[in-house]
Formats: sequence, structure tokens, C-alpha cells
Amino acid sequence: MKYQEFYSLYLSAADSRDFESFVAEEGLPPCFAEYPDERILPIFKAIWELRDNPIRGIKKVCNLTNQYLSSKYGIPIKTVEAWLAGTRVSPEYVSILLTYCVLMDEEII
Repeated sequence: MKYQEFYSLYLSAADSRDFESFVAEEGLPPCFAEYPDERILPIFKAIWELRDNPIRGIKKVCNLTNQYLSSKYGIPIKTVEAWLAGTRVSPEYVSILLTYCVLMDEEII
């Protein structure tokens, strides 16, 4: 999935009131043509679960540790911990790009 396709789905999820509405409003975007049917709903679900708190969601959806996020993506461990604790907020563009990178690297999308 290309970044622009992911970004569009991410924004749509953020604007939807519930998961069912998100899926119904999106229908089946052309970017899903490359995926087998059994992967489509989990992709929608992952994007939905990550929309409110991407950093915490990444850890939950992908079962990753703070240390892994830090070393894999070059983010200082104290920054990851502060984002998770809520004492610092990552810029929205960083959260979205990191979410995309992790979902691609973990082969979720």
C-alpha cells in the first residue's frame, strides 16, 4: 500500500464515529486489490485502532517493545517513553509516518 493510500484511510478513520461506519464509508478502495480477501478486514482494523493514539496503538497492534521502536526507528528511548506516558506529544506527521512504517515493516499492510 502506498503512503498516500494509507494516509487517506488514516484520515477517514479519524473522522469516522465507529469502526462499522469507517468500513462502510470507505467501501473497498482500489489499493486493496493487491491483498487477499482475508487480509482486508485486519488492515481496516489496524488502521482504526491506531487512529487515536498511534504510538500506543503500534505497541498493541504489533506487540512491540519500547526498545524495539527506539532502535529500529532511531527514536531516543526517553522520547518513546515520554510519548507513551503522555508527557510529550509526537507531532501528528511523525505519528502518521511512524505508523505507516511500522505497519509496512511488520507486513500488516
